[in-house]
Formats: sequence, structure tokens, C-alpha cells
Amino acid sequence: MKSVLKEAVDHRRHEIDMDEAERLSRGNGRYLVASRALKAFESLNASFRTRMDCARKNPRFRRDIYDDLHFLLRVEHRIEDERDRKNVIRKIAELSASPDDCAAVSGS
Repeated sequence: MKSVLKEAVDHRRHEIDMDEAERLSRGNGRYLVASRALKAFESLNASFRTRMDCARKNPRFRRDIYDDLHFLLRVEHRIEDERDRKNVIRKIAELSASPDDCAAVSGS
């Protein structure tokens, strides 16, 4: 931050070196991809956890949830390899912390 601020005075507009800010932001581009991937994973995990909470009360829905997750990973997230999709689903099931969920993945 200090390298970007030319001048910072209380109660006045800060003077920012925009060229330096742009140069620094380009250097952090690789983190943007990782950050987006992490957010997508966290979103999938939260959605899965909510749906599995409902499925625990009604186990016949469990298979549909895994099928939907396979579809999302294949189509929206472009994970073509079925083994890779299963690995992601297995990790999500582990994070949901129910042994029944993990067992259901191995059969998918």
C-alpha cells in the first residue's frame, strides 16, 4: 500500500500512484484464479451441505444430490474426468462430516 500512496493526509483526498497500483495488481493475477476457484468450491460445499441436511431426513434424495453435483462439476465447472469429479465430491462429502455421505460417493 505504501508504494502506491503518494500522499495521505487526514481529511483530504489521498493521492494514489495509479500506474504503480496497476503494475502491482497485474502481478497478483494468478491469485485471482485461485481465489475464484476457492469461492466456487465453498459455494458448492455450502449448497451440498444444505441439501444433504435435508436428505439425511429423507435418504432417497441422496442419489439425486450426487447426480446433480456430478452434472454441475461436468457442465458448469468443466471437469470432464469422472475420477476428478468423484474426488471433488468426496472432499465435499468429507467436509460435510457424515460417514454416510462419504460411503454414498464411492458408489457413484
